[in-house]
Amino acid sequence: MLFVAVALVLIAGITGVAKAGDLESSMKAVSCSLAITFDDLINGNVSTAGTYFMGIRTLETQLGDLNTNIDAIGTQLADVGTSGATTSSAITNAGTAKTNIDNIPTGSSGGKMSSFTYGSPLNVNSPGSTIQSTYPDSLGSTNALDAGSKVFLAYYEIDVSLTIINGIAAAADSFNSNINTFKGAVSGVQGTIGDFASMLEGIDLMMFGILSEGDSAMSSVTVAILVLLSIVIVLCGLVVVGAVLM
Repeated sequence: MLFVAVALVLIAGITGVAKAGDLESSMKAVSCSLAITFDDLINGNVSTAGTYFMGIRTLETQLGDLNTNIDAIGTQLADVGTSGATTSSAITNAGTAKTNIDNIPTGSSGGKMSSFTYGSPLNVNSPGSTIQSTYPDSLGSTNALDAGSKVFLAYYEIDVSLTIINGIAAAADSFNSNINTFKGAVSGVQGTIGDFASMLEGIDLMMFGILSEGDSAMSSVTVAILVLLSIVIVLCGLVVVGAVLM
C-alpha cells in the first residue's frame, strides 16, 4: 500500500511539473485577448469576415470633422438661399427670359401675331384662292386662350423653373436657420462618444496594470509550484529508496 500511495503522489508531482507552465501561459493569453479587444473598440480593426469597424476614437474624429465643415456647408447654402447671389441672379435671368419670350410675337407684352393668308398657288401672279397660315396660332402668346402654343409653353415653363428655384432657396434658408442647433447636436454626440472612449482607455490602462502585476505574480507562483512539486518528487523518491533498502 505504501508503494501505491507513493507512486500516486509521484505521478501527481511529475504531472504537476509538466502542467505548471500552462497556468502562466493561460494568464498571458487572457491578458493579450483583453488588450486586443479594448484596442479594437477604441481604434478600430478589420474582422475575420472582412468587415471594418472604424473604432470609437475614429468616429469621434469624423464627427469633429463634420462639425468643422458645417460652417462651410452653411456658407455655400446661403449663396443659394432667398437672399443669395446665385438665387438672385437666377431669378433675374428668368424674369428677363420671360419678358423676351412674351415679346416674341409682336414686340410687346401679351401680343399675338395677326393672322395672314397665302395665295394659292404661290407661283402665279393672280392666285385663284388663299390658304390661312397656321403660324400665328402655332406661335401663340402668353394668353390662356393660346395654351399649348410655343410661346405659352416656353413662358410658363420658366415659371415652373422659378418655383423649383424658390423651393431650393427656402430649403437652404431652413437649414441655415437651424445650423447652430445641428452643430450643437453633433458636438453633444461627439462629446458623449469621446467620454466613452476615454472611459474605455482608462479601463484598458487599469487592466494592463492589473494583468501586468498578475503576469509577474504568476511567474513567481509558477516557480513556487515547481519548487514544491520538485521537493515532493524528491521526497517520494527517498521514501521508495528507503523502503527498498529496508
